[in-house]
Amino acid sequence: MTGMEGEAKINIQAEVHEEPDGTFWAKVTEPESLGGIFATGDTFDELFESLREGIELCLADLGEDAERHSRPVPTGLALAV
Repeated sequence: MTGMEGEAKINIQAEVHEEPDGTFWAKVTEPESLGGIFATGDTFDELFESLREGIELCLADLGEDAERHSRPVPTGLALAV
């Protein structure tokens, strides 16, 4: 996301947990504005896809609010382990 005009970079942190049955769940811990996001998955890949979808939905909602208040809107999402 760097080098593209008009885009903001956000560092998103999440706690990832593995359950005894081998499934995963995660919750976003930072930034606080995304702190209500939880995700689950039968595999690590499914967990990341679910987490990505939750983050994108939240960012879209925040983007609508930002547009109403003339603030920069973050776009794009890349997850890293």
